[in-house]
Amino acid sequence: MDVLRGDVEQVLNLTRAYIERTGETEWDPAFDCYQKFLTVLKVKLRSVLLKQFESLEIILEMVDRNKGPVACPLLRPACEEFIWIRYLRTIPLEYSENIIRLAGLEEIYDSLTAIDETVGKAATEELGLTPYLQICRELKDERHGALRRIAEELDWPKPVKKGERTLPSVKWLAKKVGEEDVYGIVYHATSRVVHFSPFELGRRVRWSKPDKKLSIGSAHSSDHWNIFCLHWGALLFIYTMREILGFPIISEDDRATERNGVNLPSVENIGKRIENRGMPAIISPRELDWPEERVY
Repeated sequence: MDVLRGDVEQVLNLTRAYIERTGETEWDPAFDCYQKFLTVLKVKLRSVLLKQFESLEIILEMVDRNKGPVACPLLRPACEEFIWIRYLRTIPLEYSENIIRLAGLEEIYDSLTAIDETVGKAATEELGLTPYLQICRELKDERHGALRRIAEELDWPKPVKKGERTLPSVKWLAKKVGEEDVYGIVYHATSRVVHFSPFELGRRVRWSKPDKKLSIGSAHSSDHWNIFCLHWGALLFIYTMREILGFPIISEDDRATERNGVNLPSVENIGKRIENRGMPAIISPRELDWPEERVY
Protein backbone atom coordinates (compact mmCIF):
# COMPACT_ATOMS: atom_id res chain seq x y z
CA MET A 1 0.00 0.00 0.00
CA ASP A 2 2.75 2.48 0.91
CA VAL A 3 4.69 1.67 -2.28
CA LEU A 4 1.58 2.11 -4.42
CA ARG A 5 0.77 5.38 -2.72
CA GLY A 6 4.31 6.60 -3.39
CA ASP A 7 3.95 5.71 -7.08
CA VAL A 8 0.76 7.73 -7.35
CA GLU A 9 2.45 10.72 -5.73
CA GLN A 10 5.28 10.47 -8.26
CA VAL A 11 2.82 10.41 -11.16
CA LEU A 12 1.13 13.55 -9.86
CA ASN A 13 4.43 15.33 -9.26
CA LEU A 14 5.78 14.45 -12.70
CA THR A 15 2.71 15.74 -14.51
CA ARG A 16 1.58 18.69 -12.36
CA ALA A 17 3.61 21.38 -14.17
CA TYR A 18 2.42 20.19 -17.57
CA ILE A 19 -1.23 20.09 -16.50
CA GLU A 20 -0.99 23.60 -15.06
CA ARG A 21 0.87 24.98 -18.07
CA THR A 22 -1.59 23.64 -20.62
CA GLY A 23 -4.55 25.10 -18.74
CA GLU A 24 -4.28 28.24 -20.87
CA THR A 25 -3.76 28.61 -24.59
CA GLU A 26 -4.09 31.31 -27.25
CA TRP A 27 -7.11 30.97 -29.51
CA ASP A 28 -8.46 33.10 -32.32
CA PRO A 29 -11.86 31.53 -33.10
CA ALA A 30 -11.73 31.78 -36.88
CA PHE A 31 -14.29 29.10 -37.65
CA ASP A 32 -13.63 29.32 -41.38
CA CYS A 33 -10.20 27.84 -40.71
CA TYR A 34 -10.42 24.10 -40.04
CA GLN A 35 -7.05 23.89 -38.27
CA LYS A 36 -8.06 26.62 -35.84
CA PHE A 37 -11.42 24.97 -35.30
CA LEU A 38 -9.57 21.83 -34.22
CA THR A 39 -8.33 23.88 -31.27
CA VAL A 40 -11.71 23.08 -29.71
CA LEU A 41 -10.86 19.39 -29.82
CA LYS A 42 -7.41 20.07 -28.38
CA VAL A 43 -8.91 22.05 -25.50
CA LYS A 44 -11.35 19.25 -24.70
CA LEU A 45 -8.56 16.69 -24.76
CA ARG A 46 -6.69 18.86 -22.27
CA SER A 47 -9.85 19.11 -20.19
CA VAL A 48 -9.90 15.32 -19.95
CA LEU A 49 -6.32 15.32 -18.64
CA LEU A 50 -7.11 18.02 -16.10
CA LYS A 51 -10.22 16.18 -14.92
CA GLN A 52 -8.35 12.90 -14.49
CA PHE A 53 -5.42 14.61 -12.77
CA GLU A 54 -7.80 16.22 -10.27
CA SER A 55 -9.63 12.92 -9.81
CA LEU A 56 -6.35 11.17 -9.01
CA GLU A 57 -5.55 13.89 -6.48
CA ILE A 58 -8.94 13.36 -4.82
CA ILE A 59 -8.48 9.58 -4.84
CA LEU A 60 -5.15 9.97 -3.06
CA GLU A 61 -6.70 12.35 -0.54
CA MET A 62 -9.60 9.98 0.15
CA VAL A 63 -7.24 7.02 0.55
CA ASP A 64 -5.19 9.01 3.05
CA ARG A 65 -8.44 9.38 5.01
CA ASN A 66 -9.17 5.65 4.58
CA LYS A 67 -12.19 6.49 2.41
CA GLY A 68 -11.50 4.39 -0.67
CA PRO A 69 -15.21 3.48 -1.16
CA VAL A 70 -16.01 7.19 -1.54
CA ALA A 71 -13.31 7.63 -4.20
CA CYS A 72 -14.28 4.61 -6.30
CA PRO A 73 -17.03 6.33 -8.36
CA LEU A 74 -14.31 8.58 -9.87
CA LEU A 75 -12.92 5.57 -11.75
CA ARG A 76 -16.06 5.10 -13.83
CA PRO A 77 -15.81 8.31 -15.90
CA ALA A 78 -12.02 7.93 -16.11
CA CYS A 79 -12.51 4.50 -17.69
CA GLU A 80 -15.05 5.87 -20.18
CA GLU A 81 -12.79 8.79 -21.05
CA PHE A 82 -9.81 6.53 -21.67
CA ILE A 83 -11.76 4.20 -23.94
CA TRP A 84 -13.38 7.06 -25.86
CA ILE A 85 -10.07 8.92 -26.30
CA ARG A 86 -8.39 5.72 -27.46
CA TYR A 87 -11.14 5.21 -30.03
CA LEU A 88 -11.08 8.84 -31.23
CA ARG A 89 -7.36 8.52 -31.85
CA THR A 90 -7.93 5.60 -34.23
CA ILE A 91 -10.20 7.57 -36.57
CA PRO A 92 -9.50 10.64 -38.74
CA LEU A 93 -9.32 13.97 -36.89
CA GLU A 94 -12.33 15.34 -38.75
CA TYR A 95 -14.51 12.54 -37.39
CA SER A 96 -13.12 12.98 -33.86
CA GLU A 97 -13.84 16.70 -33.88
CA ASN A 98 -17.34 16.24 -35.29
CA ILE A 99 -18.26 13.51 -32.80
CA ILE A 100 -17.13 15.65 -29.86
CA ARG A 101 -18.93 18.72 -31.22
CA LEU A 102 -22.20 16.96 -32.08
CA ALA A 103 -22.29 15.00 -28.81
CA GLY A 104 -21.71 18.20 -26.87
CA LEU A 105 -24.49 20.03 -28.69
CA GLU A 106 -26.87 17.13 -28.08
CA GLU A 107 -26.06 17.22 -24.35
CA ILE A 108 -26.82 20.95 -24.30
CA TYR A 109 -30.16 20.27 -26.00
CA ASP A 110 -31.00 17.50 -23.53
CA SER A 111 -30.21 19.74 -20.54
CA LEU A 112 -32.22 22.68 -21.89
CA THR A 113 -35.15 20.37 -22.69
CA ALA A 114 -35.03 18.86 -19.20
CA ILE A 115 -35.17 22.32 -17.62
CA ASP A 116 -38.00 23.45 -19.90
CA GLU A 117 -40.08 20.34 -19.20
CA THR A 118 -39.43 20.46 -15.45
CA VAL A 119 -39.77 24.12 -14.48
CA GLY A 120 -41.87 25.30 -17.42
CA LYS A 121 -41.49 27.68 -20.33
CA ALA A 122 -41.92 30.80 -18.19
CA ALA A 123 -39.03 29.83 -15.96
CA THR A 124 -36.90 28.90 -18.99
CA GLU A 125 -37.59 32.37 -20.39
CA GLU A 126 -36.76 34.03 -17.07
CA LEU A 127 -33.46 32.15 -16.92
CA GLY A 128 -32.54 33.50 -20.35
CA LEU A 129 -32.37 30.02 -21.88
CA THR A 130 -35.22 30.16 -24.38
CA PRO A 131 -33.18 31.47 -27.37
CA TYR A 132 -30.62 28.69 -26.93
CA LEU A 133 -33.33 26.04 -26.66
CA GLN A 134 -34.95 27.31 -29.85
CA ILE A 135 -31.65 27.19 -31.75
CA CYS A 136 -30.97 23.65 -30.52
CA ARG A 137 -34.45 22.56 -31.59
CA GLU A 138 -34.08 24.12 -35.04
CA LEU A 139 -30.78 22.32 -35.61
CA LYS A 140 -31.87 18.98 -34.13
CA ASP A 141 -32.53 17.24 -37.46
CA GLU A 142 -29.27 18.57 -38.89
CA ARG A 143 -27.31 17.28 -35.87
CA HIS A 144 -28.93 13.87 -36.01
CA GLY A 145 -28.38 13.62 -39.75
CA ALA A 146 -24.68 14.44 -39.36
CA LEU A 147 -24.37 11.85 -36.60
CA ARG A 148 -26.14 9.23 -38.71
CA ARG A 149 -23.68 9.79 -41.55
CA ILE A 150 -20.76 9.40 -39.17
CA ALA A 151 -22.32 6.23 -37.75
CA GLU A 152 -22.67 4.72 -41.21
CA GLU A 153 -19.18 5.67 -42.32
CA LEU A 154 -17.60 4.33 -39.12
CA ASP A 155 -19.84 1.22 -39.06
CA TRP A 156 -21.32 1.86 -35.62
CA PRO A 157 -23.90 -0.62 -34.31
CA LYS A 158 -27.46 -0.08 -35.50
CA PRO A 159 -29.69 1.77 -33.02
CA VAL A 160 -32.11 -0.29 -30.94
CA LYS A 161 -35.07 1.85 -32.01
CA LYS A 162 -35.58 2.74 -35.64
CA GLY A 163 -34.79 6.36 -36.36
CA GLU A 164 -32.90 6.77 -33.11
CA ARG A 165 -29.27 7.84 -33.34
CA THR A 166 -27.07 7.43 -30.31
CA LEU A 167 -23.35 7.15 -29.73
CA PRO A 168 -21.93 3.62 -29.55
CA SER A 169 -21.78 2.01 -26.13
CA VAL A 170 -18.57 2.04 -24.12
CA LYS A 171 -18.62 -1.76 -24.27
CA TRP A 172 -18.61 -1.66 -28.08
CA LEU A 173 -15.83 0.94 -28.11
CA ALA A 174 -13.76 -1.13 -25.67
CA LYS A 175 -14.00 -4.16 -27.94
CA LYS A 176 -13.17 -2.01 -30.97
CA VAL A 177 -9.91 -0.76 -29.42
CA GLY A 178 -8.96 -4.01 -27.65
CA GLU A 179 -9.63 -2.81 -24.10
CA GLU A 180 -12.26 -5.35 -23.07
CA ASP A 181 -10.29 -6.36 -19.97
CA VAL A 182 -10.03 -2.79 -18.64
CA TYR A 183 -13.70 -2.20 -19.37
CA GLY A 184 -14.72 -5.51 -17.81
CA ILE A 185 -12.88 -5.15 -14.52
CA VAL A 186 -13.30 -1.41 -13.89
CA TYR A 187 -16.90 -1.20 -15.09
CA HIS A 188 -17.91 -4.32 -13.19
CA ALA A 189 -16.29 -3.19 -9.96
CA THR A 190 -17.48 0.42 -10.09
CA SER A 191 -21.03 -0.57 -10.99
CA ARG A 192 -21.28 -1.82 -7.42
CA VAL A 193 -20.68 1.66 -6.04
CA VAL A 194 -22.42 3.88 -8.59
CA HIS A 195 -25.64 1.82 -8.59
CA PHE A 196 -27.81 0.27 -5.89
CA SER A 197 -25.95 -2.84 -4.72
CA PRO A 198 -26.99 -4.97 -1.73
CA PHE A 199 -23.61 -6.74 -1.80
CA GLU A 200 -21.67 -3.46 -1.72
CA LEU A 201 -23.80 -2.28 1.19
CA GLY A 202 -23.04 -5.56 2.93
CA ARG A 203 -19.32 -4.96 2.59
CA ARG A 204 -19.68 -2.25 5.22
CA VAL A 205 -21.02 -4.73 7.78
CA ARG A 206 -19.05 -6.97 10.15
CA TRP A 207 -20.23 -9.30 12.85
CA SER A 208 -18.18 -10.06 15.95
CA LYS A 209 -19.00 -13.60 17.01
CA PRO A 210 -17.60 -13.30 20.57
CA ASP A 211 -19.47 -10.04 21.25
CA LYS A 212 -22.55 -10.91 19.17
CA LYS A 213 -22.44 -7.39 17.75
CA LEU A 214 -22.75 -5.90 14.29
CA SER A 215 -20.47 -3.10 13.17
CA ILE A 216 -21.36 -0.90 10.21
CA GLY A 217 -18.71 1.36 8.69
CA SER A 218 -16.99 2.11 5.40
CA ALA A 219 -13.63 1.29 6.98
CA HIS A 220 -14.53 -2.40 6.75
CA SER A 221 -14.15 -2.28 2.97
CA SER A 222 -11.55 0.48 2.76
CA ASP A 223 -8.49 -1.78 2.46
CA HIS A 224 -9.92 -3.29 -0.70
CA TRP A 225 -11.09 -0.06 -2.30
CA ASN A 226 -8.02 1.98 -1.28
CA ILE A 227 -5.71 -0.27 -3.29
CA PHE A 228 -8.17 -0.70 -6.16
CA CYS A 229 -8.68 3.06 -6.57
CA LEU A 230 -4.98 3.93 -6.42
CA HIS A 231 -4.09 1.16 -8.86
CA TRP A 232 -6.71 1.96 -11.49
CA GLY A 233 -6.80 5.71 -10.92
CA ALA A 234 -3.09 5.96 -11.73
CA LEU A 235 -3.18 3.56 -14.68
CA LEU A 236 -6.23 5.15 -16.33
CA PHE A 237 -4.60 8.58 -16.03
CA ILE A 238 -1.35 7.28 -17.53
CA TYR A 239 -3.13 5.41 -20.33
CA THR A 240 -5.25 8.44 -21.19
CA MET A 241 -2.27 10.79 -21.17
CA ARG A 242 -0.40 8.48 -23.54
CA GLU A 243 -3.32 8.51 -25.98
CA ILE A 244 -3.81 12.26 -25.84
CA LEU A 245 -0.13 13.02 -26.37
CA GLY A 246 -0.34 10.81 -29.46
CA PHE A 247 -2.88 13.07 -31.18
CA PRO A 248 -1.26 14.99 -34.06
CA ILE A 249 -2.98 18.22 -32.97
CA ILE A 250 -1.06 18.13 -29.69
CA SER A 251 2.03 20.18 -30.46
CA GLU A 252 5.64 19.08 -30.05
CA ASP A 253 5.85 21.61 -27.25
CA ASP A 254 3.18 19.64 -25.36
CA ARG A 255 5.26 16.48 -25.73
CA ALA A 256 8.47 18.19 -24.65
CA THR A 257 10.46 16.74 -21.78
CA GLU A 258 12.12 19.98 -20.75
CA ARG A 259 11.06 22.10 -17.80
CA ASN A 260 7.27 22.46 -17.50
CA GLY A 261 6.80 19.61 -19.95
CA VAL A 262 5.87 16.02 -19.23
CA ASN A 263 8.39 13.20 -19.30
CA LEU A 264 6.04 10.52 -20.59
CA PRO A 265 8.59 7.65 -20.52
CA SER A 266 9.20 8.24 -16.80
CA VAL A 267 5.47 8.32 -16.10
CA GLU A 268 4.91 5.16 -18.13
CA ASN A 269 7.71 3.38 -16.24
CA ILE A 270 5.77 4.00 -13.03
CA GLY A 271 2.70 2.58 -14.74
CA LYS A 272 4.63 -0.56 -15.64
CA ARG A 273 5.72 -0.95 -12.00
CA ILE A 274 2.10 -0.72 -10.92
CA GLU A 275 1.00 -3.23 -13.57
CA ASN A 276 3.76 -5.69 -12.65
CA ARG A 277 2.52 -5.93 -9.07
CA GLY A 278 -0.68 -7.47 -10.33
CA MET A 279 -4.31 -6.45 -10.49
CA PRO A 280 -6.17 -5.94 -7.18
CA ALA A 281 -8.90 -8.49 -6.56
CA ILE A 282 -12.49 -7.27 -6.66
CA ILE A 283 -13.66 -9.75 -3.99
CA SER A 284 -11.92 -11.64 -1.20
CA PRO A 285 -12.55 -14.93 0.67
CA ARG A 286 -12.94 -12.97 3.91
CA GLU A 287 -15.98 -11.25 2.48
CA LEU A 288 -17.53 -14.63 1.72
CA ASP A 289 -16.82 -16.17 5.13
CA TRP A 290 -20.32 -16.13 6.57
CA PRO A 291 -21.35 -15.56 9.31
CA GLU A 292 -18.04 -15.33 11.19
CA GLU A 293 -16.77 -12.24 9.35
CA ARG A 294 -19.76 -10.57 7.73
CA VAL A 295 -23.50 -10.47 7.25
CA TYR A 296 -25.07 -10.25 3.81
